[in-house]
Amino acid sequence: MEENYAEGTDPVCTAPSVIELGAGSASWRPVNETRPYIMRLGSKHEALLSALLCGLDESSRINRFSHAASNARVRSYAKEAVARAAYMAGAFDAGRLIGVVDERPTAE
Repeated sequence: MEENYAEGTDPVCTAPSVIELGAGSASWRPVNETRPYIMRLGSKHEALLSALLCGLDESSRINRFSHAASNARVRSYAKEAVARAAYMAGAFDAGRLIGVVDERPTAE
């Protein structure tokens, strides 16, 4: 795997009882969505990822993209990221995406 990167706007603590570890539970939802939880993301979560990344301030965009990426570039990145990730998980708090971690295959 080429890249291990965590992106987020708020820190989160997640109890093991609310973490989704398997890929086979697409309809999985935590019992209590008011507590932070982590779940696997896929192409249907592109808009959430895009909104999270577009919400970054200029300094955070420079840290993340090495330049102050435009909203159009960020949306394009989000679309590509969900399509190419070998695995992507999102951290949610009160139903709002607050962080993302993903692994992408290496280019050979």
